[in-house]
Amino acid sequence: MAARYRNATLSLKKIVIDCRELQGGMTGIGRFLHNFLISLGSLDRENKYFLLFNKKTELNIRCDNITSHIIPESSTFLWDQWILPRYLRAIKADVFFSTYYKAPLLASCPTIITIHDVYFFTLPIHRKQNGFLLNLYYRFAGRVFCRKATEILTVSEHSKQEIMRAYGVPSEKIKIVYNGVDLDRFQRLPTEEVKNRIQSKFPKIHGNYILYVGNSKPHKNISFLVKGYDSLPEDFKKTTQIVLAGVGENFCRETTDGTDRLVLIPFVDEADLPLIYNAATVFATASLDEGFCLPVVEAMACGTPVLVSNRGAIPEIVSQGGYFFNPDNEADFVCKLTSLLRDPLMREASSTKGINEARRFSIQSYSEKIYRIVMQTANTM
Repeated sequence: MAARYRNATLSLKKIVIDCRELQGGMTGIGRFLHNFLISLGSLDRENKYFLLFNKKTELNIRCDNITSHIIPESSTFLWDQWILPRYLRAIKADVFFSTYYKAPLLASCPTIITIHDVYFFTLPIHRKQNGFLLNLYYRFAGRVFCRKATEILTVSEHSKQEIMRAYGVPSEKIKIVYNGVDLDRFQRLPTEEVKNRIQSKFPKIHGNYILYVGNSKPHKNISFLVKGYDSLPEDFKKTTQIVLAGVGENFCRETTDGTDRLVLIPFVDEADLPLIYNAATVFATASLDEGFCLPVVEAMACGTPVLVSNRGAIPEIVSQGGYFFNPDNEADFVCKLTSLLRDPLMREASSTKGINEARRFSIQSYSEKIYRIVMQTANTM
């Protein structure tokens, strides 16, 4: 595949990628970028890739055509809009790829930006939290960056439509690239192995549990899940816990129910994610909007039955792989959750369908699409 694009140009290309999102804990944007980078070695061994950081970062990618550069950052704005354009000119870059919605406005080469979602200023719960000035900035800045960008990547048809509405971007400028999931890592594991490792890694978990994985931002609607769990028949609550994983230290400090039924895990190591999905009886999310929702696909890939809200991109991503509920209707959620907990055949059917749906989101397919767009953009000069 790589050769097809190299033959289309007379010289090797220089691709610059903003990698600051890989500094610190792994975020959704960080995983989007990391999954692409780990595939580069098999996609392209000739064109030159420059990975930009603002401090020393361990990155286990060893390819002769990939180099990491550290440009210290005292001000994000100056780094983005002054230092970065100078760097791009100095190395005569052919394309700049950003996994964020922003890019250097004075870039001397074509730019690709990534907008994963826009709910952070379109969803009422976030608009209220942001305030007028911040919402105004998000809308204005987004329009400016979208106008500057040569191409815009996004992760679902839902996000594409929202970007077009929010920023007035023409459809042909936006390319959909669904997130990739490592299907070799996220898969069904042997039941006995899972049981033993869960007891060792997460001693507060015992027996059946409903799992949520994600942050605790307002749109995640975690309180809805907890209230719904509290409304379950008492016999289910006696045998089934609710586990909220990845929600952060602050949420854990502020949340308690005084029993062992609610298990809070502020952070989950990447290596333990497949384990905690596999051991769950049901995965649930009540999110009010999502651009994609990686945890849902990870859960499906592990064969965990999923019960998810019918908002944002979630129906597009889950398709036939799970059950849906209205996140404004607690009775709807409780009824469907109770049915799943009660019926093992229903869970097994959901598991099989979920595994099949998850196969649509392989890292290989995702990485090839990004690579194709990057090289096509580089060749527009």
